[in-house]
Amino acid sequence: MNRLYVTYHPGSRVFSTMREYRDPFHNIVIPANFATDLATVPRIFWALISPFDLGIRAPVIHDYLYQEKRLSRYKCDQIFWLDMYEESVPAWKRETAYWATRVFGWMWYHGFIRVKGR
Repeated sequence: MNRLYVTYHPGSRVFSTMREYRDPFHNIVIPANFATDLATVPRIFWALISPFDLGIRAPVIHDYLYQEKRLSRYKCDQIFWLDMYEESVPAWKRETAYWATRVFGWMWYHGFIRVKGR
């Protein structure tokens, strides 16, 4: 079975994929050592939604799609929502993360803000 494994880099808030991941749902291949911060949630909101509350697969795939820019930002965000649904993220967290991404995600998609380690 193809599983997504990530490793944490202490002191950096950066994770990376441990090996290549082939997503069977979206026909996406994420290379080994792809850097991600999982979900980019400002620390002030971690009491409500931490970066780990949105699953692993959904944020990693979303970060990869944003970096590659093969799809529109809207389509990337739709895939993010769907993957959170598939990972059983509670509806209120899923909707909050989705709409925060729709409102603020343009800064990452267009490269104004980058994940450290990329």
